[in-house]
This record gives sequence, C-alpha cells and structure tokens, in this order.
Amino acid sequence: MKKLLFFSALCVNVLFAQDEFYVFKGGVKYRCRGVSGAASVSLMAADDSVEHIVVPSGVKNPHTDSLYVVRQFWGSGDGGRNVKSITLPNVVFRLGDFRSLVHTVFANMPKLESVILPDSLKSIGGNCFNGCSSLKTIRIPRSVTTIWKGAFSGCSSLERVEFDNVDRITFGDKVFYGCSSLKSIDLPNQMTAIGNSFFEGCSSLMSVTVPNTVKSIGDCAFLDCASLETIELPNSVTSMGYSPFAGCTSLKSFVVPDSIRELGVRCFWKCSGLESVFVSRSVEKIYETTFDGCTNIKRV
Repeated sequence: MKKLLFFSALCVNVLFAQDEFYVFKGGVKYRCRGVSGAASVSLMAADDSVEHIVVPSGVKNPHTDSLYVVRQFWGSGDGGRNVKSITLPNVVFRLGDFRSLVHTVFANMPKLESVILPDSLKSIGGNCFNGCSSLKTIRIPRSVTTIWKGAFSGCSSLERVEFDNVDRITFGDKVFYGCSSLKSIDLPNQMTAIGNSFFEGCSSLMSVTVPNTVKSIGDCAFLDCASLETIELPNSVTSMGYSPFAGCTSLKSFVVPDSIRELGVRCFWKCSGLESVFVSRSVEKIYETTFDGCTNIKRV
C-alpha cells in the first residue's frame, strides 16, 4: 500500500512539474514557468533604452528546446523605468491572479501609459494595475469575464476606460479606487453590482452610466467623488450599502429608484451641494444619519 501511495505521489509530481527558465529578447528579461505546453511569464527587467515592449506569444527553454505558448502574464519584477507601452499577445488569457491582492502585475513602471490587452484575455487579476500613475487609457476586450479587486486602483492619470461590447462580466471591490483623473465612464451591460469603494476617491468623476442590470450599490461606492453632478440609477437597483454617495459635494439632485426600500446610514453624508431628493413611496426606512451634512437640502 505504501509503495502504491509513493508511486501515485511521484506520478502527480512528474505530471505537474514546472519547467522554469529565463528568456532574453529585445532588451527584456522574462522569467518563464512552463507546464503542459503553456507558460506563465513575468517581465523581470528591461534595459533603460526600452520604451515599448511586445510580449512574445511563445517561449522556448534554451536548455531543453521545449516550446510553450504564453497563457498567463504574471508580473513585472523590477520592471522597466522607461517603458511607456506594453502589447500582450493574442494567446494570453490571464493577467496576474485573484489571490495576489498585494501583487502588482505592472509594478515599477512609472512611465507606463498604455497596455494593449488581447482579445483572448479572460481575467484581470487583483491589483493588476495598482499604482500605475501614468496609465491614461485602457480598453477592456469583449472576452474579459472577471476583473478582480483593486485592478485599476491608484491609476491617478487614468482618463478613459472603454468596454468593448462585453457580454457578461463580474467585478470585485475597489476596481477604480483613487482614479482621480477619470471624468466619465459607461459601465458595461450585464454588470450586476457596483462593489464596495468601487469609485472611491475618483475626485474628477462627473458622470457614470449605470446599466439596467445592476442590482446593488456597495458601501462607499462613490465616496468622495467630489465632481459627480448627476447619476441616474435604474429600477433594477434594489439595495445600496453604507455611505454610497458620501462626500459627493457637487451632487445637486437625486432620484431614488422605485425598487429601493431603504436609504441607509450616511447615504448622502456631507453632500453639501445636494438640494433635492425625490423619494418614492416604495422607501420604507430612512435613517437619522441618511442626510447628515446636507446643509443645502431644500426638498425631500
């Protein structure tokens, strides 16, 4: 029995053994981990002269001549301090990992302005672009089905986000947290929830288009969106969390959807520019702190 267990464990180890090696191409050093013909690739370092990187679609182990298709782009290691753009091949289906919430895929690239995401991409990992302070625009391909927590948090220069006819997509919390240059965004159809702190600290955000598939607004979803002047929520929204619009000092009026039954704690806290709120008969509960700090409110 022991021999059988030992043999089974040995077979599993052999079956899933990873082939780890390094590849140098175009002034860029890649760390590669290959198994069963697929590779996870990290960009470890780039020469100071490198400004534009095109990640290869395949890599070969220089020691064994084994070939691998690049399926996952894992991270940027020491990155490249002068890199301005990265193009990923149309075979990559994952960026980073949802479990790596302290891991930034494009770390140490202070000048990175654009990343071309492939139409093969399925998942954008947690904190993937966190702190990419020069990133200006991003296009989300139709193929993407999941964007994990904090994916674009801290992208302080991000001005434009385009969703390319996404069919269905799931988001984590804090996806655009601290994107202080983002002015407007059209959220994709089939999105069902705006998570906790989703747009928190987006101080330049003036307008958001919310699709009629959204059912819930999370805690602090629009906290301190000081430039938000108007937002229209569809009747598909049935719940709003704690302080969803707190600190939206430019918000002047708000229409509560007929589907809402409760206006929660500090829902409009310190919305100093808020003058009117239209509450439907469907609302059954309003807390004492719902309108705390709304110094100019005239009509509810």
